Amino acid sequence: MTDRANLLLVLNAAKLAGRPDYIRHVAADWLSAWPGDREVTRLLAAAEGELGFEELASGRLAALVVVDPEDPVANQALAAILRAQGMAARARIFECCALALRLTPLPEQAPVWAVSMAEALAALRSGHSDRARRLAGEVLVADPDLPLPTLIAMKAALADEQPEAALAHAERGARRWPETLAFRLVQALHWIRQGENARGVEALHRCAADDPTAAVAYRYLGGENPYMRLWPVSLVASLSRPIPADVAAVLGENRLAPAGAGTAALASEPDPAAELAAGVAISRLLHEAEGEEPAIQPKPWEAFQGPDAGAAVKNETAEDVRQELQRLSVRLNAASAA
Repeated sequence: MTDRANLLLVLNAAKLAGRPDYIRHVAADWLSAWPGDREVTRLLAAAEGELGFEELASGRLAALVVVDPEDPVANQALAAILRAQGMAARARIFECCALALRLTPLPEQAPVWAVSMAEALAALRSGHSDRARRLAGEVLVADPDLPLPTLIAMKAALADEQPEAALAHAERGARRWPETLAFRLVQALHWIRQGENARGVEALHRCAADDPTAAVAYRYLGGENPYMRLWPVSLVASLSRPIPADVAAVLGENRLAPAGAGTAALASEPDPAAELAAGVAISRLLHEAEGEEPAIQPKPWEAFQGPDAGAAVKNETAEDVRQELQRLSVRLNAASAA
C-alpha cells in the first residue's frame, strides 16, 4: 500500500526522470481508488499530453475546472493544451481565468467580461464585497459559459453577509454545473439548516468523495468545522507496478516513508484561490445566529464512507453501532481462537 505523500514523491520523480508512461500507470492506479484527487489528475493529464493523448488530457482538465473553478493551475494547464490543439480562442478564456485567480494583469486582448471578473476577484481579496457583487453581476450578464463567475458572485454575497443571495447563486450554479463542489457545499449546508439532515449529510458525503484531499472543503468550511470529520483522514492505495530503476535513481535520498504515516496536511497544497475572501463564511449557513451551534452535529460513527459514499445514507443509531461492534468483537475472538 502507498499513501498520498509517497505517491506524489514517486510521480514527481517520474516527471523528472522523463517517464510520462509510468506516471500514467501509477496515476491511473491511484485514481481508481480516489477518483476525486485533482492534483493527481492534473499530473495524469500532463503525462497524457506529453504522450500525445491530447483529447484525453483536455477532457480531464476541462472536468477539473468545473469541479473546482478556482484552481489556477488547472485553468492554465487547460489553456496550454487547448492552444496546442489549435483552439486559441478557447485557450484565451482559461488563460484569463488563471491570471484573474492569481490577481495577475490580463492581456490587452482579454474580453471585457474577463476584465470585470478579474476586478471582482481583486475586490473580494481587498474586502470590497459590494463592488465584487456588482462586477460579478456584469460578468453574469455576459454569460461566458463558465462556473467561475457564478461562484464569484456567490462568494461576494457570502462576504457581504447575504447568505440567501449566496444560496440563490449556488442553486443556479448547481443546476447548470452540478459537478462544482462549492455550489454543492452551500446547498448541503442549507439543507441541514432547514432540517433535511439526511439529504444534507448525503450531499456532504458525495462532496468528500469528490474532494478526498479536502482542498475545497478547507477553503470553504475551515479545518475546525465539525463536518470536516466526513472527509477521509488518510489516503492509501495499491500500485500495480514497481518503481523503475530510472525513477528510483531520481528519488535518491528522498526515501519513501511508511504507508499511512499521516496525511494531516492533505489540504495544504499551494492554492492561491484559498486566499480569496469569504472562505469560511459558508459555515454561517449552519447557524441561525452568530455563535449558535450547528443545526446538527455529525455522529461519532458518521465518518468518511469511501469514494462511493452517498449512494445511500443509513439512518444509524447508537444501538446499530453497538451491535456492529459486538459482531466485530465476535469475529475477532473467533479468529484469535483459530
